Parts: sequence; structure tokens; C-alpha cells
Amino acid sequence: MKNKFLAAVLIIILFIPTVLAFVSYNPPFDKLTDNSSLIVSAELETPMGEKIDITDKETIKALSALLKGEQVDAIPDEAFRYNSFKTTLKGDGITEEYSVYMNVEKLEDIYFYNNDDKTPYRAKAEDGRNFASLALASFLYTYDIPVLTVGNGTVITPSVFSWKYRNIKGDYVDSTVPTTDEIADIGRVSAGDLGILFSRKPQDTDVYITMTEDDGTTATRPFNEFSGVYPDTETAYTFKIDVQWREEEGSTGVGSGSYTFRATVKASPSFNIWTTMLEHTGQPFVEKGGLIIVGGVNIDPSKVEFSSSPSLDVTPKFYTDGDSSYAVIPTTYKTQAGKYTVTLKHGAISSTYDITVVDKEYNTKEIDVKKSTLEKYITDANISALKTLMGEIMGGESSSKWLGEKEILFPTREQSYITGYGNPIKFNGEESPYVHAGIESRLYKGSYATAMASGKIAYVGEDTLFGGFIVVDHGLGIRSWYTRLDITGINVGDEVEQGQKLAPNDGSGFGETTKRLFSAVSVGDTFVSPTWLIENGFELPTS
Repeated sequence: MKNKFLAAVLIIILFIPTVLAFVSYNPPFDKLTDNSSLIVSAELETPMGEKIDITDKETIKALSALLKGEQVDAIPDEAFRYNSFKTTLKGDGITEEYSVYMNVEKLEDIYFYNNDDKTPYRAKAEDGRNFASLALASFLYTYDIPVLTVGNGTVITPSVFSWKYRNIKGDYVDSTVPTTDEIADIGRVSAGDLGILFSRKPQDTDVYITMTEDDGTTATRPFNEFSGVYPDTETAYTFKIDVQWREEEGSTGVGSGSYTFRATVKASPSFNIWTTMLEHTGQPFVEKGGLIIVGGVNIDPSKVEFSSSPSLDVTPKFYTDGDSSYAVIPTTYKTQAGKYTVTLKHGAISSTYDITVVDKEYNTKEIDVKKSTLEKYITDANISALKTLMGEIMGGESSSKWLGEKEILFPTREQSYITGYGNPIKFNGEESPYVHAGIESRLYKGSYATAMASGKIAYVGEDTLFGGFIVVDHGLGIRSWYTRLDITGINVGDEVEQGQKLAPNDGSGFGETTKRLFSAVSVGDTFVSPTWLIENGFELPTS
């Protein structure tokens, strides 16, 4: 009997390690998903890094069901482009972490793996559908919550927002959208359109805008009746946009929101115009080949509408410097004399000016040139090459500031010219299609051409017809041209002052005499009269 007892005790002692091992046994990594009741809590990390704590039993059950799946050889490369998230299951002393790759539009292709042993699995579509129907799964959907941008593209965070997205079952589910109590300040903006844009456009009748001035004056109106803000003086406002998005065909969400921001609205745009004035009427006029200069304050050049009747055949380019903008409108020897009505519009602002273009008589200039010289220089190839080069130079960038002086000077020491702008040219008594685009001044070989106004060297190069030549940018699209020069040591970007020596005449280019300099002034892609600028100067208007 005693021996039997000792044997029983010995057997028990021998089995103690087995019992202890069974009690302390940690199940394999998929054990928690086999029995969701063992899961105490879970944590989910979205693709955006947001972490969500989960304690709800039904949610845990749906999540663990998703993570059962069947083992596969590998996860397809395409799956790694899906919305991925991490989830950690927590049991009593057990923690398991999984990475899941899931697309709600491809529920038959849901893949995951345990982050410890990297074993790949494929989830069941039905389990994926159940998980995707949870409010927790909102990050899986590609619905776009409407964004409001204003001014120069500032994104405004809503102060109040309610949004529901449509999930896989077709139900609308509440979505969490961050809001703020802070009022964004977008700084100074132009009068008129505030640049308010919705990433998803609501119906016009579902948007209202409220404007509050610093003195408390408030006005509310439907957004579709809002034409902009046009204060007489610069004014600070607080704007509140209330908007609602209704259900529409193909929409993935509905909601409403309020956006608040501050802006200092500049004074309403204004224009002014400058030419010379007729003494007996005080009306502006310009000789053919002269300039019409437009000034604008607080304008957006992209929103200016320009027209003239009759047409001046030009679309002016505005250059902005601070709150001021300027455009130079050229006329040429081809411009018809008469009265022109010029209209400038900017939103609700419209300004009209009557300008008289006065006729200017241009005399034909006969030039005696040897036939051999004409045949050498005046060829279709040379002329085509020069036109292409000139177009490239004229299309280059120009300073947004006027770099020159009010008075424009002759480019030579002698304050006169031999032949001038607009003169048709005859070669050996025969009519030619060529007209002087600038002026020819007497300049002996070795003598220096001088800058007509201050500016920067915009181009230095050589051409068969022009010889060595220099182009100076004076700002606002205005450039002066100087040809037949020795351009050694001249560099693009060099600053020059009015009257400064540019380069000496070296007799290069077209012509049989070395005693001449050809110079010109262009505005954009149009050559204008240098003599008009010399006689009338260049003066920017004030509004």
C-alpha cells in the first residue's frame, strides 16, 4: 500500500512541469482572433497616424473576424497601394499586431499579416464588408470633405462643421471633422472678388455670406447675390460663410459648415490715363507712333478688361509694383488718326476715356545703296532670321518698375537724326516694303552710342543686318535698341545709367557708311517713335 502511494505521488510530481507549462502556455499569434472573447481591447492606427482605442465588444468581434482569414503564399504588390492600417489586439498578457491592406471597392482582395512572423493572410470579403460598415472604418473611404479657400489660396478650417459620408451599405455615417475657434487672417486682399472657392460647389441658394466691419456694422446676403466688396477706403472685415451641401447624384457625403476669416480689403480699383493734352480742349491726344500710358491702383491685372473703339489692335500688359500697376499702349505710324474711346473694366469698376490720335506725316527717305550690297544683306533668309530673333527678344521678361527717367535722350552726342521713325525707304529710287522702325543718327566709327534712359542690358548679340547690337530694358515692357556696335565686354544684366556710354560704332551690319547708328524703342512687340518719347518724355500717371 505504501508503495502504491509513493508511486502515485511520484507520478504527480512528474506531471507538475506539464501542468505548469499548460497553464503558462501562450497561444500562437492567431489565437486571439480564434476567440474574440479573449480580446480585452484593441488599438487601430489609421494611414494618417491617428490612433483609435477600441473597447466595444461588437467592434472587437468584427475586427477579429476580419483577421482570421486564410494563409496565402504572398501579398500581391497591388495590395500595398490600398489604404493600410495597423491594429493591435490586447488580451490577458497577450498582444498581437497586424498590418492590413484593404480597399472597400475590392473586398475580395483584403490582405494582412502578423507583424511578428510576417505570415501573409487573405481575409473573407463578407468579414471585410462587416468591418467596412462600421463608423470606425471611415478612413477607408475616399470621400472628399469640402474645403474652402480664400484670397491667395488660404485654406480655412471651419468653426462649425457637420458631415456624413456614405458607407458601403449606402448608409450615411457621421464623420469627425476638425474645427477651430481661431479666426484666420488672410491679410490684405483686392477689392471685389475675395477668391472664395469651394472644392465641392454647393447650390447657390445654400450659401450666405456675412460681412462685419470693425465698428460692428453687419450685412448678410445670399452668396449668389454677392458681387464683391468695394470700399472707398481700405477697410477691415470679418467674413462668415454659412454653407450647406445637399444630397446629389453620385455624391458621397452631405453636411453643413461655417467658416470665419478676417481680411483687409483694399480700396476699390481705380484707373488713370496719360498722354499729352490738347491745349484748347484739355483732351488727351497722341501723335501716331506715341504712347498711351494707363495707371491702375489696387487692380488685379488678370481681371482687367480692355477695349477701344475703334480698335487699337493691342492687348496691353499690366506690370504691378506694390499697389500700383501700369500698362503702356503703343500706337504706330499705321494707326489711323481720329477719336478713340478706351474702356477699362475691373469687376464692377469701369472707366472710359476719349483719346484723339493726331496724324503725323512721314517723308519718304531715299537711300543710295550699291546693288551688290543690297543683294548681300537684303535677303529673305537674313530678314527671316532677324524677325525671329527680334520676336524672342521682345517676348523676354521686363522689369515691373520703370527704370528710366522722365526725359528720354538722343543716343548720340548730336541731338538730331538723319532719318526718322515711320519713313518709307527707297533703295536707288525704287519703292521698298521697308519702313524705318527707329531713327538713324550720325555716329562716326569709334564713337560711342549712349543709353537713352537708365535700365538693364536685356540682350547682347550679333546679326547680319544689325551687326553687333544691344537691347536695354527700361521696365514696363519698354526697350531701347542700338545697332552696328562693338559689343565686346557687354553683358546681359549689366545696369546702365542714362547718357552712359554703351559701345562704340564699329560699322558692322547693313550699310555702306560707317557714320550711322540705328536706334529704336519698342513696347512689347511693337516699335514706337523714339522722337515722340524724346519730345514728350515718359511720365507715369497718378490715380
